[in-house]
Amino acid sequence: MLARDLSRGRPNATFVVDVKSTGLFATDPELRANGVKVDFWKTGHSHIKRRVTDLKALAGFEKSGHFFLSSPIGRGYDDGFVTAIAILDMLDRNPQKSMADLCRDLPRTWGSPTMSPQCADEVKYNVVDAVVKHFEAARQKGEKVATARATLIETGQAVKA
Repeated sequence: MLARDLSRGRPNATFVVDVKSTGLFATDPELRANGVKVDFWKTGHSHIKRRVTDLKALAGFEKSGHFFLSSPIGRGYDDGFVTAIAILDMLDRNPQKSMADLCRDLPRTWGSPTMSPQCADEVKYNVVDAVVKHFEAARQKGEKVATARATLIETGQAVKA
């Protein structure tokens, strides 16, 4: 909702979102009509904050609820008060709609909770290496392997790595 509102007054804005966020940032017809550029980036406070600064993005959004609003809205760091003011401004610009109405206006999307299985520190990198090898082997055999990059290309979004 906030991305839609911010993009209305700032066409061609760039938003940074963590890779766990909904694909709606890349496919929402209203964001696309407003020329929004979406950069899916590494999850984590410092990663998103730095990427917002590096790209001079208008805002960064994490699935966890951290919002990084840049000038002229905020100062680029995660600030709950600035976010609350931005939400109140959004409601003020839409006096005929409630927050629930604005939410209902969004295209339907689905998500899953963040899963965090336990894995000992001395083992976790080997697990990741094994998973990467599995999917690399599948790709080499010609099997279709979905990636964030492939999804962005299919939706027409720019891919920056």
